[in-house]
Parts: sequence; C-alpha cells; structure tokens
Amino acid sequence: MRRPIRLLCPLLLFLAVALHAQTPVKYGANPAAGSTFTHDGIKLYYEIYGSGEPVLLVHGNGGSIGNFKAQIEYFRRHYKVIAMDSRDQGRSGDSTDNITYEKMTDDLAALLDHLQSGPVYVLGWSDGGIEGLLLGIRHPAKVKKIAAMAANLDPPGLDPRNPQLD
Repeated sequence: MRRPIRLLCPLLLFLAVALHAQTPVKYGANPAAGSTFTHDGIKLYYEIYGSGEPVLLVHGNGGSIGNFKAQIEYFRRHYKVIAMDSRDQGRSGDSTDNITYEKMTDDLAALLDHLQSGPVYVLGWSDGGIEGLLLGIRHPAKVKKIAAMAANLDPPGLDPRNPQLD
C-alpha cells in the first residue's frame, strides 16, 4: 500500500507545479503584486513586477494597468516594472473634482515617493504619454528617460524650433 502513495505524491506535486505555471497573471487585478496608497485624498492602486532598474508604465485615458500586459510580461524579465491605475480609472479611486494631467502627473510623483524609488524610465501611452512628459517637466529628478507614444502635449513656453531644447 505504501508504494502507490509514494508514486502518487511526486505526480501530484508535478501536476500542481505544472498547473500553477500555466495560470496566466491577471495584470491590473493581481493581489500578489498589487497595493494601494493615498495621495491628495485619492486611493491609488499600483502593481510591481520584476527587479532591476525601475520602469514606470503609464496607461492612456479610460485604461488601466491591464492595458500593458504584454509590456509588463516583457519588461519584468529585466526591470522592476511599476504600473499604476490613474485616478478615476481602473482600481484607483475617483476624484471629487475635475481631473487634470497635472494632478495625475503629481499622483505618479507621489507613487515614486511612496516607493522611495530613484529616477525611473517612463513609458507612457496617449494620456499616459502626456503624463510622462509632464513628469519630466514638473519632477525632472524622478525621470531618467521618457518614451511617450501618441501624446499630444504642447506646454506654453516650449517652442520645438528653439535650438536650446536639443
């Protein structure tokens, strides 16, 4: 009777490991990687994956952390990936007044302060690209480099024809 049990235990362990390995990560709703903090009276949800130099992913309007599942899956192999749901979106709380790019940008800066993170690489899409650019303008010490995709930012006083911007 002992022999079948001895054979069955390794098989059950193998199946448990195999099933666990095949369970996809639900980015944007992962309690193992997610947490919250409060800034400006708003409870903000974020997730962290991987290790290494920090990369901040910033989603677009109406989006959430889940929009970056392919990017998180890729970058987490080499970087510490930080992603947050913007206020009024995803799992983050709602504002009592109008949201602005500046408020959402300051939320990102507060997240980096909360995590005691040094300067980060920023990857932003659409409104997230705008927030990434504003993070570089409003909080330059928090940013290493910015990749902004589909952003449409034209801050006053910034003339792209100015050779001093190079």
